[in-house]
Amino acid sequence: MKSIVVFWCFCIVGICYVYAIDSNRVDSLLLKLDQSIKKRPIYMEQKELRLAKLRRQLLQLISEEEHFAILGALLDEYRSFNTDSAFYVAEEREQIAMRLGNREYIDNARMNKADVLGMTGMYKEAMDLMRNIHAERLSKNLRPYYYHIYRTIYGLMADYAVTKYERKLYTELTDKYRDSLLLVNKDNLLIHTLIQSDQYNVRNEYDKAICLLTDYLAQQKEYEHDVAICAYTLSESYRLKGDKEKEKEREKEEDKKRNNKEKDSGASAKQITNTEINAFFFPYGSCTQ
Repeated sequence: MKSIVVFWCFCIVGICYVYAIDSNRVDSLLLKLDQSIKKRPIYMEQKELRLAKLRRQLLQLISEEEHFAILGALLDEYRSFNTDSAFYVAEEREQIAMRLGNREYIDNARMNKADVLGMTGMYKEAMDLMRNIHAERLSKNLRPYYYHIYRTIYGLMADYAVTKYERKLYTELTDKYRDSLLLVNKDNLLIHTLIQSDQYNVRNEYDKAICLLTDYLAQQKEYEHDVAICAYTLSESYRLKGDKEKEKEREKEEDKKRNNKEKDSGASAKQITNTEINAFFFPYGSCTQ
């Protein structure tokens, strides 16, 4: 629940920044977000009902395969709601997969565990699990999830890196898996839009990111979750664009060495929020089968 509250807070702050820059463009978007926030108690009640329904289904006489699938749906519900419960469900999925001896189920469940561990900051443990999973043996529907986990964890490791060498290394690995995600998500408009805009931001091509996200949001009428994620990314694009312009002005006034030092520390602070938001809310879920 805490992650959901944090997410909406970031959305409000981010959209306010966008509003200050271009109010005409985001009036309708602000209205959508305002309506979504007002409906939060309704959404929470709906989530609790879905959780209760899934838990009742688990009590029925069902096959191991059905149990595995229902647990996947339960994990999707818990993922941005309660990471402790999400990890417990992921472990249950792994136990069923082991009993069935199904290699794809085992890989799926272990990626679920790595996904949750990464969200809680346990990067080493997440990577230990991922190293035993090989992309070439994964099915088409699981491969994007594999690349997403690596992209997210390496992104977070780059954010928290202490040395420039480590930051450069993890940033390059993040870029590598982002490119892979673009290739395997050509047919998923939301995910491809988010990844492409993220890539534009990293390359300082902020106008391209703004145009891409604005065009996507103009087509969205009902999906508040999608709107919220894209709205936050859009606000980041505007903010980064503004920071870049201000940085050019500072370079004329400040010492080059001092300026570079401030620029490095500032970049890390910007990326932390964006990567953590993606870790919790990026629309992959558990890849339920």
